[in-house]
Amino acid sequence: MILIPSLVRCDNDVSIQNEGQGPKISIESFYPDSGVVGTMVTIMGDNFQNQRDISKIVLDENEFAPYKVSEQEISFIIPETIAEGTYEIKLKGENTDFKIEERFKVFSDVRNVVNEDVLSYNYVLGTQSFDPKYSFTQQDGLIETANAILDMGSNILKISLNAQKYGLDFNGDATSLIQEHPSFKRVLDMPFSYYFFWVGTHSKWRDGYTEQERKTDSTLISDLTIYLREEFNQSGKQFYLGHWEGDWYLLPGYDVDHKPTDTSIQGMIQYYNARQNALEEAMRITSNSDVKVYQYAEVNRVVDAMEGKKRLTNYVLPYSNVDFVSYSAYDGQMKSREQFHAILDFIEAHLPEKEGIEGKRVFVGEYARPAKLLSFSKFEHELENRDIMLKAITWGAPFILYWEMYNNEVDNNEHTGFWLVDHTGVKWPFYYTHNMTLLASQRWVQKFKNEFQRLPSRTEYLDWLQNALSQ
Repeated sequence: MILIPSLVRCDNDVSIQNEGQGPKISIESFYPDSGVVGTMVTIMGDNFQNQRDISKIVLDENEFAPYKVSEQEISFIIPETIAEGTYEIKLKGENTDFKIEERFKVFSDVRNVVNEDVLSYNYVLGTQSFDPKYSFTQQDGLIETANAILDMGSNILKISLNAQKYGLDFNGDATSLIQEHPSFKRVLDMPFSYYFFWVGTHSKWRDGYTEQERKTDSTLISDLTIYLREEFNQSGKQFYLGHWEGDWYLLPGYDVDHKPTDTSIQGMIQYYNARQNALEEAMRITSNSDVKVYQYAEVNRVVDAMEGKKRLTNYVLPYSNVDFVSYSAYDGQMKSREQFHAILDFIEAHLPEKEGIEGKRVFVGEYARPAKLLSFSKFEHELENRDIMLKAITWGAPFILYWEMYNNEVDNNEHTGFWLVDHTGVKWPFYYTHNMTLLASQRWVQKFKNEFQRLPSRTEYLDWLQNALSQ
């Protein structure tokens, strides 16, 4: 049974039955159309705030209070008292009832899978936490957002190894941070299988990469790799060491007209190769560990590179020896599927071959259509971001990471809306696209293993995922 939710558009002439008296309510749509206990359902329309006598949500005979009401939407959370089944939704007030003809499905939570290899399978879809601008608990921003990502059903976490990104204080290098800081230690002990770290990012190499810089970078990556391999041995965890959008380090001041010098290009190549050589040597001397550690570079001005401009993809990547490449996809995410695939093909074609890593090595490290650009429409936000997600799935990206769980940008006191959970605590529809897709994926992988006595290949899983999300 597929659990992945859909947006339901309501026909006001057919689906709304006014069973009482009172001002007219217009109901346009609701999302999701299915969920488990704890799922937030949002009904979109008009004139909700004026209907103050509407005090109950009714699923068949089950009545409970709404979570939040505004002029154009009313949200409710499926309570623990609701059993698995299909339900009619009704808004009930003292004098007025409004019934939605389209039915809502409640499923049992499937997060009780016991097979460790199913729990640690790469489900590809995930999100991240950097500089969150709000919180809802007494925990710090790192712990709170990591828990939120875990609760969403993801086994992927992308964070910065910089305590200041989470309002925390720490003096020391990255290895000391994860060894000594209680919040970072706790996050690494959480049941995530795939970690992506921003670590050791700088652009000192722009005027030439010195021997001292090489030693410093090599020591950082070597120490971190050895610690991760030894501390988490027998956990099967994977760690990806990288950075934020690398093309901006070649283009100081975000100046797209800047022409990188040969010195800066060569310095960046040496920077990547020093880190990679240190990582591989650290892997060699900890060969008994089952923990995998990789380095990735992140590119973000790929369309420029395709036009022949000097960028990371075409002038640095071919001469590096990194394991993976992350694409921060804002310059290409709104292009057609064919054009988006061409961008990813272009990156992959400039990545030198590497033994020991199967399949595609370019992943989508950032994508998002923020709410502000979509007039804060929850449903346009879901539809446009799902479309970008599907473009990456159909290409075969090994990871597709949405930016981000909590918003990190505020402009003139207004949140930009890079979020799955907004600043009022509301989980947006695209949160539930992730949540229900991950639950459905876990169930499907478990069923596949039971039937074939093996885990699905990457191609088999992505084919199923594409079909499930395209329904």
